[in-house]
Amino acid sequence: MTDPQLWVDFEDAYKNMFTDQDAKLAAYQQLRSLKIQGSDIDSYITNFDRLISEVGHNPTDIGVVMMFQKGLQPSPLREVLLHNVPAPTMLGMWKWKAQEWQMVYKELHNAGLHRPNNGGPTDLQRKWANRLGLKLYQTLAQRAANPIPRYISSKMNSQVVPMDVDVGTMGNPLPYQG
Repeated sequence: MTDPQLWVDFEDAYKNMFTDQDAKLAAYQQLRSLKIQGSDIDSYITNFDRLISEVGHNPTDIGVVMMFQKGLQPSPLREVLLHNVPAPTMLGMWKWKAQEWQMVYKELHNAGLHRPNNGGPTDLQRKWANRLGLKLYQTLAQRAANPIPRYISSKMNSQVVPMDVDVGTMGNPLPYQG
């Protein structure tokens, strides 16, 4: 028994025999549902790395990178994709860029230059809206979420639509002039 490959095979078989498959499945389910909580990117990365190693995935796989992206909030994901051409392909680069953008977001928040979480207008937008006399200013995201109807009829219960004309009610059709 001097062949080193035999010992490697024996060790792998031993680990597989006594590995708790339920724990591995639970770690995989946790990994699939893992999301960043608030702005704590460091805890997200730590939990992600722990679960990746428990599941046994290779950190260089593209699927692992996609799982990491899925757990990010939309704003850091958007910033990394918009400001890095080409987009990072390695997990390590994604972690670094996500941490970088989270730090930028925190600095903007501390300086009072961030957008509110509800997508409402920033302080600068509110200032200009007040100067222009706009009382109910909404951002583009707010308008997209709550579209304003094009017109509001004064007769809300009316069943008549102005352009809904039936050919049969217009009288006799013109004679054929072929």
